[in-house]
Amino acid sequence: MTKRKDTDYLMISAAIRERENRMLRHEQCERILEAKNFAEAVHILSECGCGEVERADAEGIEKLIRARRSEVYAFLHSVLGGSELLDAFSLRYDYHNAKVLLKSGGENERLLLPGGRFGIAQLCEAFARDDFRALPYAFAGAIERAKQVLTESGDARRSDAILDAALFAEKQQLAQRSHSAFLKSYTALETDIYNLRTAVRVRRSGGDESTLSGLLLRGGHLDIRALAAAQGSGFAELCRGGKLEKAGEEAARALEGASLTAFERACDDALTESLCAARRMAFGEEVVIAYLAASETELTDIRILLNGKLAGLSADEIRPRLRAL
Repeated sequence: MTKRKDTDYLMISAAIRERENRMLRHEQCERILEAKNFAEAVHILSECGCGEVERADAEGIEKLIRARRSEVYAFLHSVLGGSELLDAFSLRYDYHNAKVLLKSGGENERLLLPGGRFGIAQLCEAFARDDFRALPYAFAGAIERAKQVLTESGDARRSDAILDAALFAEKQQLAQRSHSAFLKSYTALETDIYNLRTAVRVRRSGGDESTLSGLLLRGGHLDIRALAAAQGSGFAELCRGGKLEKAGEEAARALEGASLTAFERACDDALTESLCAARRMAFGEEVVIAYLAASETELTDIRILLNGKLAGLSADEIRPRLRAL
């Protein structure tokens, strides 16, 4: 891809800045947190332009989120056209949908998510026909390998790991082709977070260093050999002084028996904090990347807020789970 000049992003950045003004804000989150019930929370959210929830249940919430995600990606496709920046975020939905279709035998379409490079109907048809030749070579190959592992062993975790490795390999290739130093840095941080989450999950389930060595991915800044060997406070030490310092501290606590909630939030907040410099940019590729990431954070918080209200949780129970907007 020929690198776009910063000035090519002038109109795109202006359109994004206008949309950012209509995104969910901290004060609006607080109003939703203090809402008396689910219906009042939905009303406040609709005032923010987030749409209506058709049904007062988890499916209704997910339908709202899918619609909002579709609208965000449709807008970006309209202003960017083909773009490695956009594909780097879109392909996560292709791989998510592949996991769902593999495990459900091509069914359970309600769990499929829009926003990917390929339409849901196209992916469903490929799985129904067991023919993935119309998909990119790397994606199709990962599906075939994951399917074989799932068929032979029934081990969904191993098949997911194959797809995750292919996902991050594609992310890293897109970052390289984009000529964007900012996207390369962001992708490396995403890789570190994936590895840190994998390490915590495996250690909590009793897995050892040899198990982790086959699951951790290259392309981040954290030393994967040190991460595979780390235990307890070793996670905090490994992340000290870097962007994942707080996440490393929470990882150590999680391995001592604390809830995973604070750890997961610290990981997501590290990504958000990495975008602070982009928020100060008047225009450029950084504005696009920051908006994509911010949109994902917004959707996460909408899900947490509405599901919390639906479950009857108090503001103090929901607030610690929210990500930094």
